[in-house]
Amino acid sequence: MSGRMRLPEGFVELRADLGNILRDRRKSENIPLKNLAADVGITRESLSRIERGRRCPGYDTLYRIMGQLGLEWHQIAIRGRAERPARHFPRNEREENLEDLGAMLRKGRKAAGLSLRALAAECALSYSRLSRIERGQSRYSDVLEEDPDDAMLDPDRRRLRFSHPRLAGLAERGRLRP
Repeated sequence: MSGRMRLPEGFVELRADLGNILRDRRKSENIPLKNLAADVGITRESLSRIERGRRCPGYDTLYRIMGQLGLEWHQIAIRGRAERPARHFPRNEREENLEDLGAMLRKGRKAAGLSLRALAAECALSYSRLSRIERGQSRYSDVLEEDPDDAMLDPDRRRLRFSHPRLAGLAERGRLRP
């Protein structure tokens, strides 16, 4: 289950027994597999594969699982320095804002019952580009704009928002949805 993944500063990789850690915690909390999967927003089969070590979760999924199970990074990742640095979590507010926008868009898109491909076609975007936007990995895009209220702030602290009306509406829907 190794591989390069986004990690907080000071951690080099996920523990090899990550799936066992997640399963053991879920069971100790008496949370059924299907309930945790639904709360995290993945299928029961996906969570089962993660727990068996057959699939490595993406950082968004892992972060949501950690939140539901009350786990901290030191419980699932190895501290240290790697020869090949891990991709780290965002270091500034702008990058955090990009990830938040992407998460809200994904939640709003799913609430509207739209697939990634359908929304990409509707908005004249490529599937891969929209996927990067949802993962918070698209720093510069013509569907994003800086909030005019933040013009006097340092560029790394300026909030972003969707300039595309359909994406803005779905992100707002995702923000309001519990």
